[in-house]
Amino acid sequence: MGKNIWIVNHYAIPPYLPGGTRHYDLSKRLVELGYSVTIFSSSFHYQKLRDFKTYKDQQYFIKEQLDGVEFIWFKTRSYTKNNYKRVLNMLSFVHQFKKFINNKQYSNSPDIIIGSSVHLFAVSAAAKAASKLNARFYMEVRDIWPQTLIDLGVSKWHPLVQWLGRIERKMYKKAEKIIVLLPRAKEHILKFGIPAQKITYIPNGVDIKPYSENDLPCNENKIFTIVYAGVIGLANNLIIAVETAKLFQDKGEPIHFKIVGEGQEKKKLMNLANKYKLNNIEFVGAIPKAEIKSVLQSANALYFNLIDSPVFKYGLSSNKLFDYLASKKPIIFSCKAGNNPVEEAKAGLTIEPNSSESLYKAIKKLKSYSKDELIQMGENGYNFIKEHHSMEVLTKDLVSVLE
Repeated sequence: MGKNIWIVNHYAIPPYLPGGTRHYDLSKRLVELGYSVTIFSSSFHYQKLRDFKTYKDQQYFIKEQLDGVEFIWFKTRSYTKNNYKRVLNMLSFVHQFKKFINNKQYSNSPDIIIGSSVHLFAVSAAAKAASKLNARFYMEVRDIWPQTLIDLGVSKWHPLVQWLGRIERKMYKKAEKIIVLLPRAKEHILKFGIPAQKITYIPNGVDIKPYSENDLPCNENKIFTIVYAGVIGLANNLIIAVETAKLFQDKGEPIHFKIVGEGQEKKKLMNLANKYKLNNIEFVGAIPKAEIKSVLQSANALYFNLIDSPVFKYGLSSNKLFDYLASKKPIIFSCKAGNNPVEEAKAGLTIEPNSSESLYKAIKKLKSYSKDELIQMGENGYNFIKEHHSMEVLTKDLVSVLE
């Protein structure tokens, strides 16, 4: 125990902002066990698309302490769309991290550096820093790049894909340990001749403590309410929710959708709802992770939807889905993926993606269930999370890798 751990994750989020707090949740528990942990991230928020820190002239990083965990926030390039400017944002993060190392702005050298994808530039920078500082290098694979881009339709011969592919192979070989979040990611990595014993599965999870309190609402909404809470992007395909809301309104059947979050598709969805003159759907801005429990538990059911894409063939490890399961609410799961936690937990209904008719029928079915049946689904989800995805369980798994 007592090791100094650095985590390089461009998109790490503190609990006072919306988004995934995996590394904060794990790190504060590591600190309680005697570790020292520093998280390197960008202060440009990937959902809100704006900076949440204010920098003085020539200042390129800000330090912040949260529950004993040190965050280093870097000033990075802004962007508004997933185009070349986002790539520049990634590269600017790497530049600032290298500058931090070269200027020796750290007080203690790390024992282990964990480089976390989404993007591989950050992982490569972490590997170089580990070599320079004589630290052990671990790789964390949250999304499989560049395979994700290929599955989304980008040519495998695209220069960016080729570049990322070279980095990917190099990082797999260089890492002492590889932590994967997707249940079937190991299948992909083994293709490169990587020894299986290097790979450990540690998925996303939930701080179960806030959900363990016995304050579950009694589903007494006057109108059956379905909540979606998370990023509003192309992959989430929330146009299905708008089209389903229209089906209910056209049929004169009461229902209420609440879409909570931000993203590049939000304005388009709001315009469509206005075009249809819908009065059974509302859009709410993103809320801090620490406040998500009350929003989820105010619903009668929760909606998880992703487009039908091969990108999910290695499975899901969605922060949003695990929060849903922990909230003790039934879930409508609409995704074709390599795993289905909702089905495993018996915590709701599974339907085909991209179908407003399927969603309409699923909501009607849930509405027909008794209060006790809905509560049982919610309890099943909570118990599943407690056993497999609580932060206490995942921290033990991480410690076994670090030690």
